[in-house]
Amino acid sequence: MVESETKRARLVYEQILVEKAKQNPKLLYKYLNSQQSVKESIKALKKSNGELTQEPKEIYARLWKALSEPKWKITYTKMIS
Repeated sequence: MVESETKRARLVYEQILVEKAKQNPKLLYKYLNSQQSVKESIKALKKSNGELTQEPKEIYARLWKALSEPKWKITYTKMIS
């Protein structure tokens, strides 16, 4: 359900951009360029003691632990329903 709503919203937005492209082509090009850019990954993460870690396994473990906490699960559940 969430995926279909997201897809529908994206299609509507893209249709609006196409319609406005004649008056302002920069909007369309800006959107197209933003879709082609590569998102960077997390390079470092600050530990609770203030030190930075660049170890991918440790970053993954810390993010997984933080996102598995109940407050995130509640927010995610509310977004789905």
